[in-house]
Amino acid sequence: MKISHDTLALLKNFSSINSNLVVKEGNTLRTISAGKNILAEAEVPEEFDTPFGIFDLSQFLAAVSLFKDPDFDFRKDHVVIRSSGSKASVKYYYSSPELLVSSDKKLTMPPTKVNFTLRVKDLNELMRASSVLGVPDLSLESVDDRMVLRVWNRKDPTSHDFSIDVGENESGAEFQFLFKVENLRLVPADYEVGISDKKVAQFESQSSNVTYWISLETDSTYTAGTKAHAATR
Repeated sequence: MKISHDTLALLKNFSSINSNLVVKEGNTLRTISAGKNILAEAEVPEEFDTPFGIFDLSQFLAAVSLFKDPDFDFRKDHVVIRSSGSKASVKYYYSSPELLVSSDKKLTMPPTKVNFTLRVKDLNELMRASSVLGVPDLSLESVDDRMVLRVWNRKDPTSHDFSIDVGENESGAEFQFLFKVENLRLVPADYEVGISDKKVAQFESQSSNVTYWISLETDSTYTAGTKAHAATR
């Protein structure tokens, strides 16, 4: 069995969320962070016939990288990885799924109050600015009739910040939705983002079948406006 470069890249992203991975039968991959505040789910081209668990996903991917064109033979308690025409191989043993941090339930997203498109260019600029300025927080804020993404340190009243206008505030609501930058562990892509007043946000990729659900910080605020119903979906 072959695993595409896109799927391997997705697994690398998943390893940044949780070092464990449990693969079920079928073509849906899912992971959840140890703190239960990041959930990710993706449909991939590959169809897995054998369920298995991996304790250290980064180590598994490092083993895969030993081969230029890896082929995977999934067996009962291990997978054999090799390249066509090569005499070398890796026998990688599974871990018991019961011992791993995983989720087999899809989150039912509450109705969203605010929606916008997050462009990959803006995401990259925000992540870079957070690193350059040394600030750990990201917020989506209502500013007059606009919506603004800002990276800053909300515990420091003199914090440097970097902001990007992401569109009209069609809801008319007043809000400040707060995230930790470290929780935005997204595959680079354009995303349709929906945020609920239940303190959860959904990031749905426009270019692939991957979706993330990320918890907001508890001190996020939202006050409905006269046009709030227009943004709910």
